[in-house]
Amino acid sequence: MSPPTGHLLTALAALGRMAAANEIAMVISTPDGVRDANDAFLRLTGYTRAELEAGRVHWRVLTAPEWTSLDDSAVDELRETGSYGPHLKEYRRCDGTRLTVEVTGVLVSHEPLSWVTFVRDPTAQPAGETLADSAGRLAALAAELARDVAVTDVARTLTRHVRQAMGALGATIMEVDLAGQSMHPVLVEEIPGPIAQAYATFGMSLDTQSTRAWRERQMGFYPDPETIDKTFPHLAEVRAASAVRSCMAVPLVAGDQITGVLTVYWSTPRELSAAERSFTGAVAGYAAQALARAQLFEAERAARAQLQALQAVTAGLATAVTTEQIAGVLVKEGMGMVAAHGVVAVLDPAGDHLHAWTTANFPVGIARAYALVPVSSADDMPVWWTTLTGQTLVLASPAEIAARFPRVAHTHEATRTSSLLSVPVRAGGRAIGALAFGFGYEGTPGEDVIQVAETLAGLAGQALERAQLYEAEHAAAH
Repeated sequence: MSPPTGHLLTALAALGRMAAANEIAMVISTPDGVRDANDAFLRLTGYTRAELEAGRVHWRVLTAPEWTSLDDSAVDELRETGSYGPHLKEYRRCDGTRLTVEVTGVLVSHEPLSWVTFVRDPTAQPAGETLADSAGRLAALAAELARDVAVTDVARTLTRHVRQAMGALGATIMEVDLAGQSMHPVLVEEIPGPIAQAYATFGMSLDTQSTRAWRERQMGFYPDPETIDKTFPHLAEVRAASAVRSCMAVPLVAGDQITGVLTVYWSTPRELSAAERSFTGAVAGYAAQALARAQLFEAERAARAQLQALQAVTAGLATAVTTEQIAGVLVKEGMGMVAAHGVVAVLDPAGDHLHAWTTANFPVGIARAYALVPVSSADDMPVWWTTLTGQTLVLASPAEIAARFPRVAHTHEATRTSSLLSVPVRAGGRAIGALAFGFGYEGTPGEDVIQVAETLAGLAGQALERAQLYEAEHAAAH
């Protein structure tokens, strides 16, 4: 699967803003000429961006005449295999001087034909600062990322290349959840065990290498244990247990969007050479685009799955006759669309008791204790507050939950609830219950999460209104 040309153009534009002296030059071309290039390419060839945008740069003109046949062979190879090179050739700079370069090409799309070329000056790398086969590795990385569809595929490809190129102890992509409240490693198994165990998911308020790179939109490199522990003293114990002695966090920026953070860990103190910084920047540009594409694909797939789940809930509610059957449909089919665990609470017709049904992952003791609660004893429950007021309730941290509802704080601790959302269920113009959702991260749920919760509450209200009428008629008949 080839990424859209626009994505690679965006990546090149972003890379063009890099200031690293040894940045690898990149250019995107079609049979009609050069479409775009980064600043490193322009510096290498002597052209200006104005000349590029005016269409005065063509790969045919750049290539010295005796190398034309090699270019023709490279284009044929692109069509057949999706890549070419690396091989040496000569460029003619804008001022007429010649330069030997090493070029590697990767196909972007067959129709219309376009490709990206990595250009390296083989004489420009200072001794001791080369990164072996960096241009070839970038070409291979770009080709693999072009085929990756899922976020985990992108992370696995990126991790493998970074670990091989930079001798890392571990590496992965850190991704932020849709609500923007928590961060998690895409591949937990690719990072040191103690870090994975302690920070499988953590709130964006926690100061870490990854959250700082996300907030500040710039790379953070920490060359030794002393620097890491001084900067992040609250992480020192886990850092030591993980044998991490240097680390790096690089935001993956696609246009104005940060799609994730590349984190890399080493088992020894180290410094980054200019070539490594250049390589890292180029990798981050490509990874950002691939991750954005994968996230879009998965978001579309999740939206389809959510629509199917809503259809299943609607179908289930259409055949549910009693309150208990309706609650069963919501618990089994609906609540998981919003959060890992939740509660369906419904006021009985007499208004004396609040019935509650919990998702299967609730502790059994808590589920039983709160299955039927007299209204007189329910004043310290979020679902009762929502039912009584008819208002949506959001509590963004364990401290807020405990302060607001101290008597039932232990239930939220038992379910590891760090924030909650409770929305009213209305029937006959009044609130008759609530749907409550518990989240494993601190912060306010996103608008899309609240919207799904309110949709479920609306469907529940319609079904319960019908069920209560049925139950009243059934009771009268008996």
